[in-house]
Amino acid sequence: MGARDAMGVLLRPGITGFGGYPGPPPDAATFRASCHAALRGLHGKNQILWFDAPNAGRNHHRARLLLGHAGLPAHVLVLLNEVFPIVAFARASEDGPGNLLYTFLDAPALAAGFYGAYEIAAAEDLQAPFDGKTCERRGLLDQDELAQASSWDPAQLGHVVFNHWD
Repeated sequence: MGARDAMGVLLRPGITGFGGYPGPPPDAATFRASCHAALRGLHGKNQILWFDAPNAGRNHHRARLLLGHAGLPAHVLVLLNEVFPIVAFARASEDGPGNLLYTFLDAPALAAGFYGAYEIAAAEDLQAPFDGKTCERRGLLDQDELAQASSWDPAQLGHVVFNHWD
């Protein structure tokens, strides 16, 4: 853990989708509207290629954007945790919707469309290493989540917050 304490910033019981939901989930319609608002704030030719809701194995919403904005990759995924209103941005691979090993990035120009309704996760925090023993000692995940993490062995915190653990 670095000086910023990325685990303490990102992790909280329930975040993985295993164990229990502490409150009402983020709304898919609001997420879609925020994605559209984010694109309106960018210059260039931009579009949303698809939206993808959480499923039995994936704990997050996704939107794939095609961007013509300088300074950002041509394809970006916007991720929304299904339990907590946490948004992240990731490089989209050309493998299609099935690729879930994200490379997280900061996209301040896009983030402007999400402020207020969401917590924007920093790429630095998402890329920080996951340490299950420290997480357990600090009570950052519940026992069901720790068991899943032990089984799936995620390398980064972002792969805990935005997971595909079926």
